[in-house]
Amino acid sequence: MFERNMRPRQFPIVLLGPMGNTQLAPTGKLAYSEHLPNIHIAVDACRQLLRSDGSKLDPVAFWAERIATGGIAHQVFFDIDRADMAIVDISSRSPNVFYEIALVHALGLPIFLIDYNEPINDIPHYLKDQKIIQVGDFLPNELTAALHDAFRRLDPGLRLNPITNFYTVPLVDASAASGLATGYFYNFVSKVIADGSGFLSRMSRRKGSEGITQLAVVRPTAVQQHDQARQEMEQIPGFREHIYRDSDEDNARSYAFKSAGSFIIDYPTPLDSITASTSYIKIKRLLKQFPSGDADLPSRLDEKLISTFMNTLVHLAEETPGSNPSKLQILSVQELTARFRPS
Repeated sequence: MFERNMRPRQFPIVLLGPMGNTQLAPTGKLAYSEHLPNIHIAVDACRQLLRSDGSKLDPVAFWAERIATGGIAHQVFFDIDRADMAIVDISSRSPNVFYEIALVHALGLPIFLIDYNEPINDIPHYLKDQKIIQVGDFLPNELTAALHDAFRRLDPGLRLNPITNFYTVPLVDASAASGLATGYFYNFVSKVIADGSGFLSRMSRRKGSEGITQLAVVRPTAVQQHDQARQEMEQIPGFREHIYRDSDEDNARSYAFKSAGSFIIDYPTPLDSITASTSYIKIKRLLKQFPSGDADLPSRLDEKLISTFMNTLVHLAEETPGSNPSKLQILSVQELTARFRPS
């Protein structure tokens, strides 16, 4: 399952569960306050076992209860943000723990849930379809055996959860793609397609107009494809780069743009910045570290982010007063090439 040529790297795991001694565990069971320390012991034991197995996984666990006073919420969020995975004790049915699970789910992190094999009450509806590790009690030896088996089977597909399933990608990345598209729209697209005052409208009033009437935003097939797309764009029949001096403005400015036929052609470079997202980096690293049986998962991740970006552009063009959505088209380089290839 693990790549032979990959150097071991630490795999930070945040431990989440009931903290303190305020809750009483079921009769005959360890106190809840002992659960996270014992999970920590078990992860350390698994670390040694995985090394013996020849695994490249090097799990390192930490949890916020090590803070003596105050600031627990801030530290929990910080720990979740820096983790590559979470192990969560849901045995107490603590509302705080379920709140933390929602954050882990929104980040799209892999997660192991641990519960008694005879639960104290029903599992919440949203977790019923999740794989749950069951133990008789939270004793180090039993936890080690259960977690060792789970680590050996660890796969990026385990990051799927009700929130990620709904958005197809982690919620944080879906939001990032939409936010980047919004900035790109208001900083560029809206200034091109606005009726009357937009760049295309001003060009059409120019004497000797070149017949450029639409904006084509290039739709890549992968999130980071700028250099490849630029090379492919240059092969579009009739493609050219030129300067337009906007004499309609009080202080005339010159604009550099690319075109082919009746289209201004632009590659949405803000999309590339998604690759700097902490969540995106983690997921890509996990997909590389743990080759999944789902070979299409990496491309589906990119496809969803690209679709979110482009759908946001179309929505804003349709809903923004003064914008003319008919002037905007989302086209791949291949579709643009086909339009201008001699028949």
